[in-house]
Amino acid sequence: MEAVFLHQDQSSGLTAMDIAAIERNSTNDFDCGSISSKEVRHRAVEHMLNGGVITGANLGVGYMLINGWDDNAQREIARIKGDERSAMTMGVCLPAKEFARYIDLTRIHPDLTALFSNPRLLERCFGSGPFLRVPANNTAINPDTGMALPGVVLSNEDNPYIQNWIPKGNIPFSHLVYEMLHHGMIPAITSANKHGNPEIVVQTEVAAFSEANEIELFMYDENYVNDPRAELLPHGSFPILKVDRIGAHLVRSGRVQDDVVMRLVPSELIDLANSDRIPNYRNDVLPGLLLNYLKNKGAELNRLAVLMYTLGKTPEQIISRFDSIVNQS
Repeated sequence: MEAVFLHQDQSSGLTAMDIAAIERNSTNDFDCGSISSKEVRHRAVEHMLNGGVITGANLGVGYMLINGWDDNAQREIARIKGDERSAMTMGVCLPAKEFARYIDLTRIHPDLTALFSNPRLLERCFGSGPFLRVPANNTAINPDTGMALPGVVLSNEDNPYIQNWIPKGNIPFSHLVYEMLHHGMIPAITSANKHGNPEIVVQTEVAAFSEANEIELFMYDENYVNDPRAELLPHGSFPILKVDRIGAHLVRSGRVQDDVVMRLVPSELIDLANSDRIPNYRNDVLPGLLLNYLKNKGAELNRLAVLMYTLGKTPEQIISRFDSIVNQS
């Protein structure tokens, strides 16, 4: 079903002027190109295989990406973000199938095990949605398993957590992640900013940050709009859902209204955690027409609607597409 909904002419994206402004800064020391280009993704993988940091823009927020196994790359992240960031855990971007094998199902609510043990359901509910903070199992922690994760993506506590973003739904980013995995890398991710500063949401500004901090490659995404209208689209950090024995908790608000994020998990198993981690940018971005339509829809349609709206579809176009598919089935 997802392919039907997301197969669309892009109604918004970077303009030729935006792309020219980014590429104008390309030099021997600073490289940039489209993440939709296979050749550019190959260059990114080569950079990371050699210990480099690459940057990009993921659906309205700038990121830095490294091979989580590379100590030099981790030191580069600390240099760029500032010393305060050096001891902090990074997020990880694993596809649902790989992510599911690292979840300790004994440490989450029994009514959530069916969801978090099923990669297909994880994709349908959370792909390109919130970060998921889940208990890490022995496979993730114990080097003797031969499949352990690097320490930089495991929280520093007795019973570690991992915080994963499932790339399903962002096609070029998914291709990059799979190529990294093919080369034995673990995609570790953090926002492209100085520690303590708001995340950067405009692609030309992410490119400028990259060049100023001696990052060798920036990948722009021409499918995401980069003009003043972007203020009306989801942008900024993704929400964070923490999962434990009690249930699921929205521990960080993000780019869309909280109640939309909370519909991704059965209502009796999720709560809005007390947290001061409020978003740096407005998150009341989904219009009332779309919010009302989605109220009684399931997790998959709520997630797809947010993704389609992020890529520039209007509420009327999204509702029409959903209704037409339902009527055909």
